Amino acid sequence: MLRSFGGLHDLSAALIIGGKDVELERKHIATMNIIIATPGRLIQHLDETCNFDATNLKVLVMDEVDRMLDMGFKQEVDEIVKNLPKKMQTLLFSATVTKSLKDLARVRSSKDAEYI
Repeated sequence: MLRSFGGLHDLSAALIIGGKDVELERKHIATMNIIIATPGRLIQHLDETCNFDATNLKVLVMDEVDRMLDMGFKQEVDEIVKNLPKKMQTLLFSATVTKSLKDLARVRSSKDAEYI
């Protein structure tokens, strides 16, 4: 999907997932506008990649959050949220709304939060 609309814009994107070359990812990650990542690999880069600065991050999109939480990734999701700027837009996508998702939404919500 990114390629289909990204060609109309000046964007760069990186896919960072386990099984790929971490050193190659490190070389490119700081120059990317869009990062698509698995929770574990994103945490690895937040912890270990010195030129990966998330302070200017504007938007965090998490898809299938309910499934990630149900599969035992709560600690990883919490770790990601803890290491990102407080003043950024957070988009949580989920087919169902579980208690753990509501708790996560409360942590990231502001007064103008919208639930759709």
